[in-house]
Amino acid sequence: MAFLKKKTTKKEAEKKEPRKEERKEQKKEETYAGTYMVRKPWISEKATKISADNQYIFLTDKSANKVEIKKEVEGRYGVRVENVNTVRYEGKMKHWGRKPGRKPAYKKAIVTLKEGEKIEIM
Repeated sequence: MAFLKKKTTKKEAEKKEPRKEERKEQKKEETYAGTYMVRKPWISEKATKISADNQYIFLTDKSANKVEIKKEVEGRYGVRVENVNTVRYEGKMKHWGRKPGRKPAYKKAIVTLKEGEKIEIM
């Protein structure tokens, strides 16, 4: 049935698929505009203690790296970030009745801000 396919010309092929450079630009725009690497602030007893030292804890996407986290925190909260440390947690095993299961894995980022910077979380 290959003889029934319509042949496309060069002009039609160019209209359908953007060039390589254009695809890279579209991909960059989509990642920063559509998805968020930093999901929410992590509020706990330890997080409130270290906030006095200009450190804040955020729950992040598992695929996020330190550079992406730094850019997003600076853009979202309007502060200057000095350092980012990340911790990956494996999901804990749990039981629902007799059935074993696993809680989801997650990643936390401890963000250190420069002197004089502050984030109002609550």
